[in-house]
Amino acid sequence: MVIQLDGGSSTNKGAQLMMVAVIQELKRSFPDAKLIVNNNNPDDRLIRCLYGNNYKLLRKRSFYRFVSKLRLEKIASLFSRKLSNFFTVKHAVKGSNVMFNIGGFQFGDQWNHNQKNIANWRDYLLKLHRYGTKIVFLPQAFGPFEKEGSKKMLSVLDEFADILVARDEVSLYYLTSEIIKKDKVLLYPDFTASVKGVETEYSKKHKNKICVIPNSKIIQTGVMDYESYQKAIVKIIDHICKNGYKVVLLNHEGLGDYNLCKSIASQTNDEVAIVTGLNAVETKGVIASSYMVISSRFHGVANALSSCVPCLATSWSHKYQKLLDEYEQYDNLLDLTDIDKAYSMVDRMLVTTQNDKIRSVLKAKNEIVKAKNLEMWNTIWEMINK
Repeated sequence: MVIQLDGGSSTNKGAQLMMVAVIQELKRSFPDAKLIVNNNNPDDRLIRCLYGNNYKLLRKRSFYRFVSKLRLEKIASLFSRKLSNFFTVKHAVKGSNVMFNIGGFQFGDQWNHNQKNIANWRDYLLKLHRYGTKIVFLPQAFGPFEKEGSKKMLSVLDEFADILVARDEVSLYYLTSEIIKKDKVLLYPDFTASVKGVETEYSKKHKNKICVIPNSKIIQTGVMDYESYQKAIVKIIDHICKNGYKVVLLNHEGLGDYNLCKSIASQTNDEVAIVTGLNAVETKGVIASSYMVISSRFHGVANALSSCVPCLATSWSHKYQKLLDEYEQYDNLLDLTDIDKAYSMVDRMLVTTQNDKIRSVLKAKNEIVKAKNLEMWNTIWEMINK
């Protein structure tokens, strides 16, 4: 068995966590499978630690490491972002039995599905198809597909994908209400719940603090402008500190979020620590040790909920609310434009009895989510082997 794993990078801790989840599943079901990692900026040390030496990296980190050594972080970050899609569509591996794509959220009207982008994806998936490789898109958010480019991109997926796994009902609706053949679409939640966070000096040092995870994409998507978003987060942090709690800012993705963390920390009334540079499982370890999490990153929310840590989320996509719904946290979406209501929501979750109650709910829900994850994998292997 040869498995090709596409999408994501080590910069995005959510994408890296999905990679870890796939590796864990391979060790469970196909421990002798050869793994081919085809993503941008891979962390070969982490992969080796998880899977041993039976893997191959299609791209080395030589350029990224070179510019990082020279402290040219902006160039490294630009390289990582701009070429990720280019690399994704250039490495169809002959001999792969299955290609798993862990792109997360990459198809819908929010993205620029221009003619070149669509053609690249079609050429790439066609090549895999001709090689006899099964093509599987693991739990992702999809849609909407109202723009012409989005519809054309969806037709490419319909033509070549063997399995598309939507991770929420909204995504499922967007897929099945369009041209996608229903027999190839599955519905299962985010599949990283079974990945445990790793305890480090950072998780020990910041245990029982309030973990705040900013997201520069909130600004990029136009949900809020830079100044308003920062100002709201700073106010919430100051409010928490006034209540006697300590706050830690956690960088969940790259230079953009790190700079956002630094800017926020510089404006708070109390000294706020910043944790950065950790891998996905170390990052989840910090989140798991927290008393409460406020996250603008999707997998920051997922990490908190799957670690039974109460969480409030800010959102730029339907996927956040649907994730909260999966864990029965229906009213935990923060509206940063209503700061008084945000204070009230934070205060409620800080109360020990309420915090403990939420943890009990999350513990029960996690058993259900993990069972769904296992069912998903078993269903995928069954469909692939038909």
